[in-house]
Parts: sequence; C-alpha cells; structure tokens
Amino acid sequence: MPRGKVCRCNYGGRFANAVLPKEAIEEVLRGKSSIFIGYTSEPHLRKRIRLIDSRVDSSRPRPHRLAICVSPIMQLAAWVLLPRFFEASSYVSFVKMWILHGATKFYAMVQSMTSEFDAMLRIYENDPTIDIERIPWGMLPTDEDVDSENNPNNQIIGAEQTLSLNDCLLRSRSSAEYVATVDYDEIFVVRNNSTLLELLDSFNSDDSDTSAFVFRSSFVFYDVKMNLSTSDQTPFIRHPSDLSFYPLRNVSLENEIYPTGSRTKVILRPEMTKSVGVHMPRDMEDEKYKTVVVDPAVALIFHLRLVDNPLGFRNNSLPNYELNKYIAQWEKQYRERIDAETKRMEKEKVRGNRITVANKEWPNRSHQTAQDMQNCASKYYLADETCTAYAKCFPNITAVRMDEWIFGESTTVVL
Repeated sequence: MPRGKVCRCNYGGRFANAVLPKEAIEEVLRGKSSIFIGYTSEPHLRKRIRLIDSRVDSSRPRPHRLAICVSPIMQLAAWVLLPRFFEASSYVSFVKMWILHGATKFYAMVQSMTSEFDAMLRIYENDPTIDIERIPWGMLPTDEDVDSENNPNNQIIGAEQTLSLNDCLLRSRSSAEYVATVDYDEIFVVRNNSTLLELLDSFNSDDSDTSAFVFRSSFVFYDVKMNLSTSDQTPFIRHPSDLSFYPLRNVSLENEIYPTGSRTKVILRPEMTKSVGVHMPRDMEDEKYKTVVVDPAVALIFHLRLVDNPLGFRNNSLPNYELNKYIAQWEKQYRERIDAETKRMEKEKVRGNRITVANKEWPNRSHQTAQDMQNCASKYYLADETCTAYAKCFPNITAVRMDEWIFGESTTVVL
C-alpha cells in the first residue's frame, strides 16, 4: 500500500530493543522470576509480560526446514481457500527425502474468523506431520462504549500486518531454516524441475551470505460457474469433500509481472534478518548479507483471489496451464486428508457443537464476505484523509453477524 495511504492512520506497530543480563533471562525462562514493563514515573502500574526464547542453538538442527508466516487471519470466512494454501505449500516445497511435507511449520495469527474457517483450520491442525501454531492477534482492547472516531482499531492498517510478520519472523528463528511471508491466496510456482527448497538451497550453495529471496507475482483469474468442470465452483461448495483442485487446470495468468517491491513476497533466513516489510526485506543482522530477486522465469507467485482485485487486469491475461503438474497430487493429498479426518472422528466419537466434517452441510460465506470486504476497503482507500482500517468494515459484511465472529485473544499490554 502506498505510504501516503498508511500515513493517514494514527497508529502503527513499533519495535523496541532491551538488553537484559543473561542470568536474569534464564531465571525468567525457568519460571523463577518475572519480567515487567512500565513507566519509570509510575512503577506501581507496571505489567507482567511473557518472554519467548527464540535463540538459535547452533548445537542442534532446527526442527523445520521451511516455516510459513501468514498475514493475520482477519475477517476471514473463506474456508474454501485453505486447502489450496496448505496442499500447495506442502507440495511445491517438498524435498525428496520427505513425503510431500516441505513446509512443516505454519504460524497462524488469529484476529477474526468464522466458525467454518476455524473448522477447516482444525482439519489441518489434526495432521501429525505438520505443526500449526495459532498466535492470538486480537484487536486492541477498548471500552465497550467507545465511539468509532476514538476506537484505535479504526486507525490501524490491516491488523498491523507488518508487525505481525516481524513477530512471526522472530518466533521462527529457533525453529526453521527458512521462513516465507505469504497470504492465504498465494501459490509459489517453481518453473524449472527443482522444488522450492532445492531452489533456495541452490542459491545458498552459490553464496552462503544470501539471506532473503524476493519472489515477484502476477494475478490469476478463473471463471466461476455452476456445474461446469472447467470452472471454479467454490461459491457453491457446501462441504469440504465437495472441494476439488481440478478447476485450476484452466486459469488465466495476467500478462503483467509486478515489479520488485510491488506485490512481491519474501522467503528469509530468519537468524540473518532483523526486520521485514510486507513486500521486501528491511534490515539484516550484518551488512554482508544479501538479497536475491528470483527471476520470474524460474519461480513466480500465482495470486488466486476469490474475487477479482480491481488492480488486476483480467482482460490482459492469457490461458495458463502451469498448475496442472501439481493438481493430481494436490487432489490425492486432500482426499486422503478428508478421509483420515472422517475416520478419526468416527473412531474417537467426537461430539460437540462445533462444525466438523461430520456436518452434512457447511455455511459457505466465502465469496460474499470477500466481496463485501473488498468493496469496503476500496471505499476507504479512495477516500481522502481516511485510514483504510479493516476493522471499520465489520458492519459492511452482510453474510456474517458480529456475534458470529471468532476473535483471537487480545495479548496487548495497556499501560
């Protein structure tokens, strides 16, 4: 988003550095002491904060080769997107010695989602071969009677996406060799015969000081029609078992490849990186560390939105069949996953009021919610002197009542 649009908002995330004695850190991590934050002028109002140990232990390998940092789950109902995200991430990233599980760690920042999105996320959480860590990313706490003008959540861009990605980057330091910063509607397509991890490793073998890999992107378009095998039918799906990857055989790829820094996404070596933006790396731990912009002829991000982005150009696109090489495997993985989840529920006799695969029909508010959000965000984006805060758009989402949202816990410390 252009900087001028961001500057119309009153609040934004910031980082602070503090130097603590090693002995004090160990005491806190062992639970024998606590760490507090507060104002020196009001020490009686200090608040306890949690200390997370993400230091790299060079004596042991990290448990994951590739971790995924996803932009905050914010006003999301699009459960039909999750299989594309997870199956694609695991397949295009696989290493031969593993079985289709290159990306094995996922960080999910949770601000707000519907019950059906939560249900689909739980299906993947039940897979023992991947690790999904939900991180509470709730809205800023306010008084119940706060008006819209004084609500700080209405003065923040998109759940503070940049701050969330940097939070995730720091968490991943001790757990992964590489960390990708992506959205749920993006697929990395490797265009040569290597896998994504093999591609990253090849860059590192050429230069071990490469710390960031920037991937350019293009929008992908598909037709939405009922009862047509060549079209995308996600608006009409009423159960996870109905979802198929085969409609992605026939898509159109925008002719434009966006320039570096615009709609690009980044894969990082986290221990070398101090901070990252949404589309580009920012600061490295050492000046010698380098950034590589990957040639789009080698790898490109396919941006598959549920609804057309007004900045994309459907009329300037051509048929593309590059996803075909993945589809059969995605379909196989997904069918096995749904079958396994069904059998697990039958075996464990899972009961409760939450939506599961045992429900004959799921709500599908994916497209309507996405369209309402885009219309609302575009309105604020184009308005003068108005912050494009997505929190303002809750009343504009007609398909989901306010009491139907599942909100992430607020972990904000208010002084």
